[in-house]
Amino acid sequence: MKRRIVLGRSVGLLLVFALAFVQSVSPALAMGLSPAPIAAMDDTATSIEPDASRWGTWALASADELRPDAPPDAAATAAEMEELLALVAERDAEALALVRYWDAGAPGYRWLEMTSDAYRAFPLSLWPVRAHALVTVAMYDATIAAWDAKYAYNRLRPADFDPSFSPLIPTPDSPSYVSEYAAVAGAASTVLAYLFPDSAEMYAAAAEEAGRSRLLAGVEYPSDVAAGLALGRAVGERVVAIAQADGSDAKWDGTRPAGPGILTNENPVFPMSGTWRTWTLAANDQFRSPPPPAYDSAETQAELAELKAITRTVPIIARANAWNVYDSGYLVWFQTINTRLFEANLDRNPPQAALAYSAVAVASYDAMVACFDSKYAYWRIRPNQLDPTLTTIVPTPPHPSYPAAHSCSSSSVTAVMADLFPANAAAILAMGEEAGQSRIWAGIHFRSDIDAGTVLGQSVGQGVLERVAEMKAGDRYAGTPRFGSKSWKIANAMTGGPYAIAKNALILDWPEGDAEPAVLRSGTNGWVCRPDLPATPTNDPRCLDQNWIKLFTTPLGAERDALDLLGFGYMLQHGDAADNHDISAYEPAPGTEWVLDGPHLMINASGAFEEQYFVDPNPDTPYVMFPDSQFEHLMLPTPIDQVMPSANPIWDAMSAAPLRVSAHAAVWNWPSEASAGEFEELRAGTNGWTCLADDPGTPTHDPMCVDENFMEFLNAIVEGRDPVYAGVGIAYMLRGGSGASATDYTATAPPAGENWMIDPPHVMVVVPWDLDPADYATDPASGGPWIMWEGSPYEHLMVPVNVMPSD
Repeated sequence: MKRRIVLGRSVGLLLVFALAFVQSVSPALAMGLSPAPIAAMDDTATSIEPDASRWGTWALASADELRPDAPPDAAATAAEMEELLALVAERDAEALALVRYWDAGAPGYRWLEMTSDAYRAFPLSLWPVRAHALVTVAMYDATIAAWDAKYAYNRLRPADFDPSFSPLIPTPDSPSYVSEYAAVAGAASTVLAYLFPDSAEMYAAAAEEAGRSRLLAGVEYPSDVAAGLALGRAVGERVVAIAQADGSDAKWDGTRPAGPGILTNENPVFPMSGTWRTWTLAANDQFRSPPPPAYDSAETQAELAELKAITRTVPIIARANAWNVYDSGYLVWFQTINTRLFEANLDRNPPQAALAYSAVAVASYDAMVACFDSKYAYWRIRPNQLDPTLTTIVPTPPHPSYPAAHSCSSSSVTAVMADLFPANAAAILAMGEEAGQSRIWAGIHFRSDIDAGTVLGQSVGQGVLERVAEMKAGDRYAGTPRFGSKSWKIANAMTGGPYAIAKNALILDWPEGDAEPAVLRSGTNGWVCRPDLPATPTNDPRCLDQNWIKLFTTPLGAERDALDLLGFGYMLQHGDAADNHDISAYEPAPGTEWVLDGPHLMINASGAFEEQYFVDPNPDTPYVMFPDSQFEHLMLPTPIDQVMPSANPIWDAMSAAPLRVSAHAAVWNWPSEASAGEFEELRAGTNGWTCLADDPGTPTHDPMCVDENFMEFLNAIVEGRDPVYAGVGIAYMLRGGSGASATDYTATAPPAGENWMIDPPHVMVVVPWDLDPADYATDPASGGPWIMWEGSPYEHLMVPVNVMPSD
């Protein structure tokens, strides 16, 4: 029986794709820049972080997204100077105290105190972790947006405009407009009012007070403060919108595993927190811990014995208790940051201070979400539930034991802080280690809980540091924070396919209702990328080529058969569908679950091919999605991060493909001579696939795994004849490869003066028809699928599958 492959998976709202290739003008309005006012700073003056206006942001699309109008001109500034002179002339002791209070540290210093104080009466939980991330992200974005306005307009500070004027505090070495203290106050107060609506008036009054303190200090004008407050509040509203959609209000349905070794608490806390949206993770399970030791294993028994053998001295009891209180859970880390900022005089560098605050808070939050994703993936029982004779120093938290949340959080924040303050790295890392060890002393965690939490937290911390480096380098769209701002959607959509494709692709948003999809960025290469589909449970951006769209828009029948096309779609993060057979299903049927896929390539074809694939997700081969329907297509897993080199020739050959394919494949070695001889069988297979070890005739390590149809391609080359394909053939080269020539299949070495072609991880495809250069590129540097050895009997498509190319 023959099959058809005609469309990609998880498409939803099918009409959207018919419109995907309309090359629209970007809807973003050009920002007109007013000329700098007469009262402008000297560009050669010493300034605080003048390049910070180009730093990336967490929630805003860019630093200039909310840029305020130009400040008053010189005449209006003179009038504001008169207002300032009258204000400072009436300063009293209360006014001086107000200035000292708000100027004690960086603009966010007092707002961090207020955030922490707001949760002091609550038990230890994830809410303060989420709150600190939201508040610090808002303060950082407000600071960078303020810096954009400062250096766009370069307004003189009051003491620079009127040298006879003496401010109460040193004049900061940055332009006056807009006020960074007011911007931070507006942002923080807006987020705190969302978190604590009953205290909204109090936070608003504090924001006004913070702005007024800069006027009383004589370092800013009233219009600086007013514009700063307005800018900060607008930033805060963006962050609040993100918070309202982060999934923290998700309700647990009570489903839990049964059997021994499972947490026994009837009402476990935060069972849905592992699904909350994060700032830096590509997916919440990105760093999921491996399964813990079985409850009845020798390892678990040894860990129990360790806990029962601890001699609880007074110092051990004291330290275990010290790490189990509110201050050690949250305040200690920001107190440490403030100490280091003060010691380095960075409290007078608002961008650096705001970045440090947000990086640590985001690391803690993302690590905790990832930690609880792992916790509720395994539901590991607590030590004293497994052995009721074990006593503990502190109450056992009502959530799974593995991994340890203290280790997840402390390892993530100390990884970030140690990098930010390298001179203090040893002491900072020691704090994180003690925080984890304290849970062993307390008797509430197994050793493997601590170890897994440490690895997870360090992984998250390193990811945050990478994001911070990208932000400071000015890459606005680097990284994949998982929230809904325009910059996030663009960055997220670009991770759906290879970067060389995505960087020039049209990026479309998902539409609301019957509206047309918004163009997030115009494209030039005919590809369409889309961000994560919010209705599905995984992070599933995708990129589709124009052949895919063409096949979709062409009805079934003779016209489609005459197209002789392959269409390609990438989902190199994850994928999911409510039903493997019914494309119209938007939720799994009762009693079933979502169909979840790892990174994969999708192939959509007009012609028939042999039915050699399963029609449901399976452990052995690629499979057919939506079988026996108009939307049937082939799903090829491409988890290139699992590829591991090996000296063993069998395992080396297997590394070319996903383990689900190669584990059951036959394994062969190349003939002793590339153009003659027979392949040597190293292992028999059961799934119709064959993996070949490294080709000794090439300079790179390039094993491959091929299906039955692609084996015809290899046999034809070895036998020196034209191949005859029964259908579409697939081959994996997930470790990359190399070629002597992109056009000459007879070449055994590159032409004189040229180098071997080095290919990134890729899939190869052969078809029983001639490939048309009008439909596919022939240049290896094109970024997308391209025809190798075009026009020869051995022409085939090279399809890259790595997200970020080596170049």
